[in-house]
Amino acid sequence: MKNKELKICLLGAGRRYSLVERFQKSGFDVTCVELDKNVPVAKICRVVDNIIEVNISTLCIPLMDLLTVKHCEMDNVLTSSCLAVNTCYNKKKFAKYICQLCQEVYPALQDGDKIVEKPIFGNSSKGINFFDEDYFRRDMGRVDDENNIYQRLIDGTEYSVDCYFKKDKTFFGGVVRSRDRVAGGEVVDSRVSHNDELISYCKKIGENLGLVGPINFQYIIDGKTNLPYIIEINARFGGGSTLSMEAGFDMVDMIKKEYFTKEELKLEDYPVRNLLMKRVFKDTYFPVESN
Repeated sequence: MKNKELKICLLGAGRRYSLVERFQKSGFDVTCVELDKNVPVAKICRVVDNIIEVNISTLCIPLMDLLTVKHCEMDNVLTSSCLAVNTCYNKKKFAKYICQLCQEVYPALQDGDKIVEKPIFGNSSKGINFFDEDYFRRDMGRVDDENNIYQRLIDGTEYSVDCYFKKDKTFFGGVVRSRDRVAGGEVVDSRVSHNDELISYCKKIGENLGLVGPINFQYIIDGKTNLPYIIEINARFGGGSTLSMEAGFDMVDMIKKEYFTKEELKLEDYPVRNLLMKRVFKDTYFPVESN
């Protein structure tokens, strides 16, 4: 039986089937907001096409970067401040912020390195280009522009860190997981890992920025120097965060305790075990009216 007080609305959850199931398993009545109602999660929860249809008392959680920015001023939306989410969403602002706070972890351009070009507001690895330095300096004739940023290309292992920041903007904890295989910017194979240095950077960066709720940090550890470099922060649930939750770091339960049952969060209640995730593809079908 669902607790009628446990109402949650997920914004942009279209394919986040496992995340919706996790909220439901925790007793939540889940609604999703999607422009297209023919999305996989429609098979297991109510889908509406406008947040206006959602009761003002329902807690809403954006699952896409643009939606964190669009809805950051709403009282019933669980997200960080508008300043924080805009800093995470705009890669140029993010670069400036990181370089001021901890420059050593930002992949700034250096002579002789290969270069990666990224759209300032890009997502899902779209619009990314790679150059060697000679071509970039000679034929591109620029080091920056209004639409892209340019970083040193780091050859190494990618990691995500799924973190939770409490209402008071303090770091509660996090789980490191390797991004073993990625398709279209979304992790397909991932495993729980351990790296205290990455956790320490997440705490420092996140608390300084004033992050709140579930947050996903992405890093690359250089294969030659073993030094970490931060790639981006998603001010929301990460695409593979269900692995961290299944491993024991249950951020759905943390939200439940902080925002609904008003229980104290204790890190010892969330022991994390080693776990490997491999995603499968499942077809979903919807009837279509003939022309």
